[in-house]
Amino acid sequence: RETPTVGALRTGPDRAMATMRAHATFRPASARHRAPASGSKPRAASTASSRTSRSSREDPRRARRLRFGALAPDAEAVAGDGHEEERDDVTPLDNVCFVLCRPQGPQNIGGIARVMQNFGVTDLRIVAPEPGALAPPFDAADEYDRAIHPPEERARAPLSDEAHKFAVHADWLLRDARRCATADEALADVAFVAATTARPRENLSIADVRAAAEVLRRHAANGTKVAVVFGNEATGLTNDELARANLGVMIATSSGKASSGKGSSSSPRKRYTGAKGSTSLNLSMAVGVVAYELFQAMGDGEVSGFGSRLMTVDERIRLPPPARQP
Repeated sequence: RETPTVGALRTGPDRAMATMRAHATFRPASARHRAPASGSKPRAASTASSRTSRSSREDPRRARRLRFGALAPDAEAVAGDGHEEERDDVTPLDNVCFVLCRPQGPQNIGGIARVMQNFGVTDLRIVAPEPGALAPPFDAADEYDRAIHPPEERARAPLSDEAHKFAVHADWLLRDARRCATADEALADVAFVAATTARPRENLSIADVRAAAEVLRRHAANGTKVAVVFGNEATGLTNDELARANLGVMIATSSGKASSGKGSSSSPRKRYTGAKGSTSLNLSMAVGVVAYELFQAMGDGEVSGFGSRLMTVDERIRLPPPARQP
C-alpha cells in the first residue's frame, strides 16, 4: 500500500526519493528477516506475528503453552513467515511433562490438572484412560470392569464431564493434553524418564522425591526433555512402562502407627494409610507432591511477607482496646 502523505508536497525526483525512503522505513521487520511464504500477505503476517508476540509477553503462561505446543497460534500467524521469537520467560519447568498411564478416576484427573497449573507444569500427557474416566459411550466396560474399547479409541475419546469439573480453572490443561495410546508414544520426545513406584524394582535406581527433583532439574536446565510417569490407581505401572525409566521415584510416608481408642491395641497397618518407607498414595496427591518438589527445585518458590516486625509488650499495652460490637 502506498503512503500518499509522504510525497504529496514533493514533485519530480524529490517525490520519488521520498517514496523510496518511506517504503524502506515502513517495511515490516518480519519481511526483512525472512521472505514470506508463497501466497501469504506480508502485511497481515506481520500484524499477526506482532499480535502473537505481544499477547505472549502479556501472558507468560500463554507464551509457555505456545512454545511447547499446548496452544495453537492464531491462524493468520500460521500463514505468516513462521519466525518464532525468542522469549526470556522460559524456565526448566517448561522441559517437564507428566504422563498418566491408564488413569481411571475422573476426580483424580481433574485434580491433577489443577495442581499442575498451580506449580507451573503445563505439559500433560494421558495414555489410554480407563472407561470410568471417559464420557459415554466410551465409558462402557464388561462384567469385570475391563474396557470394551481398544486403547487407540480411548486415547481419542473425550474425558468425562466430572474430570473437567474437578479441574476448575485448569480445565484448559485437560483440553490441551496430549492423548496417546501407549506410553512409548507419550515418551517419544523424552530423553530422561522418572517413574513413580511404591516398591523397589530390579535394575532401577530409586530416589526419594526431593532427590529425584534435583536430578530432573539438572537435566531440564540443560534443555533435556524430562518426564515423570504415573501409573494406574489400582495396578500402577506395568513392567514394560517401568523399563523405559531411568530413575524410580518414591514418596516417603509416616510410620502409620495409630490406636483405635483407650485400652485397645494398635490398629493393623492398612495398605494406603502409610508405613515406614515408601507406600502407595492417591494418584492426584502423589502428583501434587512431585509437582511441588519440582516447583521448589526449578521455579520461584519463595514466599514473601509484608516486612513487618513483632510488636513489643509495651507497644501492645498502649494499643487502644478493640471497639465493642453493639
